[in-house]
Amino acid sequence: MKTSTRTRSPLHALIVAGLTCITLLACAKPVEINPDVAEQPVPLFHMALNGGNVAEIYSTAAPELKQHESQQDFVARLEKVRAKMGPVQGTERQSWKAVEDSGSVLVTLTYKSRYAAGEAEEEFLIRMKDGWNSLAGYKIKARQLD
Repeated sequence: MKTSTRTRSPLHALIVAGLTCITLLACAKPVEINPDVAEQPVPLFHMALNGGNVAEIYSTAAPELKQHESQQDFVARLEKVRAKMGPVQGTERQSWKAVEDSGSVLVTLTYKSRYAAGEAEEEFLIRMKDGWNSLAGYKIKARQLD
């Protein structure tokens, strides 16, 4: 009997994470929050990214991010962003949405960000629970990353 071992590709992990986030957000109800409080992890994320401390970002991430993307894949993805985009030079929040989810709040924050190599659209999914905000998902779109 032949057995095979299948590993998930980074693309597969991103698709599963995206579908999970969509499902969570579709089943949750809107809630009022202060987006300035929700976005507290974003500048920390950018500082760690600029400093090359991407493993630190993963270590403090919410369980759902870790469930859908291995540390190795996450670090490799962010190292690619660093290599192709250079340091973050500034961000401007474009939109936000918050929903209640199983005793916590999920906040989607979108930004127009300036990197040394050009502009990017970033989306952060932040889980707010018990006074802690943690990264539950991250997407970036930029011409330089295609």
